[in-house]
Amino acid sequence: MDINGKRMEKGPLDFFVFPGGEYAGIEVKNYRTWLYPRSKEVREMLWKCGDVGAVPVLITRRLPFVTIRLLQLGGCLIHENYNQLYPEADAELAEKVREKNLLRYHDVQVGNEPDARMLRFFEKLLPTLVNEVKPTFQKFREVRRPYRKGEIGYQEWINTLRKEGRGWTKTVREEATEEAKATEK
Repeated sequence: MDINGKRMEKGPLDFFVFPGGEYAGIEVKNYRTWLYPRSKEVREMLWKCGDVGAVPVLITRRLPFVTIRLLQLGGCLIHENYNQLYPEADAELAEKVREKNLLRYHDVQVGNEPDARMLRFFEKLLPTLVNEVKPTFQKFREVRRPYRKGEIGYQEWINTLRKEGRGWTKTVREEATEEAKATEK
């Protein structure tokens, strides 16, 4: 809960890494539900990382476009693993969750080892990305503080990020539509 003489009010992060001498705080959320910018999990990650000056890194199954866009705009990193993960010890439960006549979740994976995508993210991409987003993370530190503590609302946080951020000139819906069209080509 203490990093470099700074204390996290909301409790510990799941992991800390120090790529290239920078701090990155990792939160892993293996949830079925998507995490939106207003969610408790996102706000607490921002709070914890803000307390100690660590670049936030969110690892999760899936995120809606708006969460990805706002977190990236604010200097955070994201890795979607596209699967809900179960340890080997819970293989029987995972099979029930996949069962055609029960929940039918097709994206359930069982295993205790990270897949190639996750290994690539942590080993190859994360060190460079943390250094790239650190200035943006620092720039928006004061904007995140009142949002994460509930002193300003979601819309005010978005408006500040949009006003101060570079490259966001359209609505979230317009950007999501354009991205979907680009990936179809």
